[in-house]
Amino acid sequence: MFPDKKMVSVMKEGKNLIENNASGWVEASVGAQVYALVMQYILKGSLEAIPQAIRNTETVIEFTKFIDENNVMEQEFQLSEDVEEEQKLQTISSTIKEMNLSPREQEVLDLVIQGLNNKEIAQELYISGHTVKNHVTKIFQKLEVPDRAHAISKVYQLKYKSS
Repeated sequence: MFPDKKMVSVMKEGKNLIENNASGWVEASVGAQVYALVMQYILKGSLEAIPQAIRNTETVIEFTKFIDENNVMEQEFQLSEDVEEEQKLQTISSTIKEMNLSPREQEVLDLVIQGLNNKEIAQELYISGHTVKNHVTKIFQKLEVPDRAHAISKVYQLKYKSS
């Protein structure tokens, strides 16, 4: 933070440093040095714009550390959706199998995790909606959870604990 009263003089002094290629750097105020560094970094997009003659000064070293610590590199890896979904389902299915559920309850829970409602689960498994409701109730009791969201959360918690 620059004091309001000094801001204009700091900016002028910083602009002079930029225009004169950091000539007079040592004599300039720290505020002007920081202003010049920030402006050069913003305009050029990298630390390469900093003149070689001043790279070993304390202000530049601290600024460089700050930039290095705060720059986040993002890298995205794209897997084919089929492989990713298959792996996700396999790990979820294996986690569900480790729970103390009957095979049918495991099937129902797997479909709950996939986002199906009771009617859709009934159609998928060729059972009545009432039977699905009974299975879901038993699953909640065995997992000691009050609802679907908590059941799903518990499965993922167990998945990540085991991996």
